[in-house]
Amino acid sequence: MVRRQQGISLLAALLLSASGACGLAQTNTLPDSLPEAQKANTSLNGGQTTVVVLGAGSPIPLSESARVVEVESLHPGQFMLATPLDPLRNDASIFLEQRGAGGAQTDITLRGGSFEQTLVLLNGFRINDSQTAHHNLDLPLPMEAMDSIQVLHGAGSTLHGVDALSGVVDFLTAAPRSNSLEASAGFGSFGENEQALMGELMRRRWSTRVTGTHNLSTGFMYDRDYRNETASDELWRESRLGLTDILVAGSDRSFGANQFYGNYPSWERTKGWFGSIRQELGAHTEADYGYRRHTDEFVLVRADPALYENNHIDGSWQASLHRTQNFGVGAVLLGGMEADGDSIRSNNLGDHARNRAAGYLDLDLNPVKRRWGLSVGAREEGFSGGFPMVFAPNVAGSYRVRTTVKLRGSVG
Repeated sequence: MVRRQQGISLLAALLLSASGACGLAQTNTLPDSLPEAQKANTSLNGGQTTVVVLGAGSPIPLSESARVVEVESLHPGQFMLATPLDPLRNDASIFLEQRGAGGAQTDITLRGGSFEQTLVLLNGFRINDSQTAHHNLDLPLPMEAMDSIQVLHGAGSTLHGVDALSGVVDFLTAAPRSNSLEASAGFGSFGENEQALMGELMRRRWSTRVTGTHNLSTGFMYDRDYRNETASDELWRESRLGLTDILVAGSDRSFGANQFYGNYPSWERTKGWFGSIRQELGAHTEADYGYRRHTDEFVLVRADPALYENNHIDGSWQASLHRTQNFGVGAVLLGGMEADGDSIRSNNLGDHARNRAAGYLDLDLNPVKRRWGLSVGAREEGFSGGFPMVFAPNVAGSYRVRTTVKLRGSVG
């Protein structure tokens, strides 16, 4: 291998700096310092209702959603899953094109849209990459940190932006289930080996979950080796303001790209860093902020990097403030404002940046003991650089024919 992984591994660094050792005493009590949606999704085996957060003004039971939303579980014990992308292959509306092992260099489309028309979220924060859609699924945290994937079929532009034209995929992190420490390891052919570590610590007013994974292979042929390292730490804390949710995560993926980009023994390495904070301001208002940095290093001929090499550094930030207001039973109005920015520094694409601002309103009607549901919303969005404003309306409705049959439709 011409290029070496330098310095202490991402996995070791993040795990050593993250929250301390977790006790081994088991408990089935969920702390107060967890969102209601995560409490419900955490206890699916206990008979609680599956809650969705896509396509609605506030978390609602999946059976009451006016939109078509699929929920794919990522609970521990599903040993057939190699990456968090694997459950998406069960959805006939999704097409995945994967180039690297461990989820690296994967494109996703929904319902025949382009790669840029499918929005990827992490806990509601945007992950779409400003350099290329190849990196939209270069997720910065391990599968062990996730609870489920929610997939919204059809336009989600009113609540999530104009690049959610054909659908939205949201990866949701898992809340702690007990005070525990778990480790696993595996080995296989072609020099493959992998390790994973997860620690959970729960207290009355706060809880944390630390995860890390490492896997590599020498490859089945020259220049098809790979190495993936991911780690994350998420902290929940309850205060007088409300719930605070802080997530820090990072990834480091490199792989031999022999014959990927023509008849060349190429090599590529991506790194991602992500941080977010979500703060409740009372029972109905929430402020969110997230930052993502992503780098991509590409070498055309691995043995001779000086021949041709690309280096890209992408940065993105996002901030939002939204509020929900209940009007009687079954009527919820959501209003919000968002701002975000993207930038790229590249040795061959140059330096570019843009900003975006948006405001939106969404009214959800789910009358109690009624068979129908209705959602109506609109969004106004503008970009820097003289681009015109974009208006994104949406109407969705549902009708329950009988207990086990429900019709859904939407226009956006």
